[in-house]
Amino acid sequence: MKILVLDEFLCYPVDSGKKVRTYNLLRQLAARHRITLLCFVWGDSREPEGIEHLKSLGIEVITVTRSNPAKSGAAFYWKLFANLFSPLPYIVAGHLSPVYRDQLARLVVDRKPDLLLAEWSPYAVYLRKYSLAPRIAVAHNIESSIWRGYIEKSQSLARRMYVGLQYRKVVRFEHETFGWLDGLITVSPVEQEMIRKEYPHLRVGLVDNGVDTDYFTPSPSFPEECLVSFTGSMDWRPNQDGIEFFIRSVLPLLRAKVAEVKCLVIGRQPPDWLVALGREHGVDFTGSIPDVRPDMRRTAVSIVPLRIGGGSRLKILEGLAMGKAVVSTALGAEGLA
Repeated sequence: MKILVLDEFLCYPVDSGKKVRTYNLLRQLAARHRITLLCFVWGDSREPEGIEHLKSLGIEVITVTRSNPAKSGAAFYWKLFANLFSPLPYIVAGHLSPVYRDQLARLVVDRKPDLLLAEWSPYAVYLRKYSLAPRIAVAHNIESSIWRGYIEKSQSLARRMYVGLQYRKVVRFEHETFGWLDGLITVSPVEQEMIRKEYPHLRVGLVDNGVDTDYFTPSPSFPEECLVSFTGSMDWRPNQDGIEFFIRSVLPLLRAKVAEVKCLVIGRQPPDWLVALGREHGVDFTGSIPDVRPDMRRTAVSIVPLRIGGGSRLKILEGLAMGKAVVSTALGAEGLA
C-alpha cells in the first residue's frame, strides 16, 4: 500500500512524546508499505541527520522549508491577534502554507497514494479536497478537551476570553472535520469512546501508545534518594502548566516533610519564565538532550502533575519500564489501562 503521511515536522531525532509514537509507527509501517512523509523543516542542525535516518528505513521524505514558529515575542502575539479574524483556530491557521499545499497536490498526482494520513488532526485541513483515497487523521489528543482545560486554568479575564474564542473555533473545526473524514485514530480507549458517542458515523480506531522495553530498562544502580523528575517537551503548554503547578503548590508541601527533596525537569525548550521560576525554588531544567535515560536513572520518583491534556502519557510507560515509582494526577494517568 502507498501511504502519504502529512506531519508538522520530522519525527527523528525523537525528542518528544509525539515524535516517539510517530517514529515507531512509521518505522513499522515502512517495513510493509511504501511511505511518503511530507513535513516542514526550519533549519535545525539535526534535520539532515533525521532525513537520512528516515530514508534508511525506506521512508521517502519530502520537506517544505518554513521559519521556526515562534512561541513568544512580538511576532507570535501579532499572529495571535491576527487570528481573531480567521474562522480557523490558531492551531490550524498557524500551520497553513501555500507551498505545503502545492507540494501535497503534486504528490497526490505523482505518487497516487492508496491512503492519506494526517499524523496530527489539525493537518486534516489539507486533505478535505481529496476524496479518491481514504482520508484518516490521528488524534494524539482531543484538541477541544485541551482548550477547555486552558479556559479552566486561565486566570486573567482577557486570557480567558481569548482562549474561549479559540476553544469555540477548535470545536467547530473538529465538528466539521470529523464530519467528512473517512477515519480517525485515537491513542486511548477513553478518547475513542468519546469520539464514537459524539460522531457515531465516523470510523474510530485505537492504536495504543507503547514503550520500547529494550531501550527503557531498569537501572542496576540505586537512584538519588530524594530526586523527583518530570519528563516531557517543555514547549507544550500543558506540560508548562503542570510543572508550574507542581513548583508552586506541591513542592513546598513535599519539602515541609522532607527538606532534601530535589526536582529535575527533563525536556526540550523550557520557556525562560518557567526556568526563572524553577531557579527561585531550586528546580533544575536539562533543556534539550539527546537521551533522557541517564537523568531518568538518577530519579527516585517520576512525577506527572498534569492538569490539562488528553491521550495517554508515554512518560508514564517509560518511567515504569525503567522501574521507577510514578506519581500522577488522575488526568495525567487517564487513558492507561
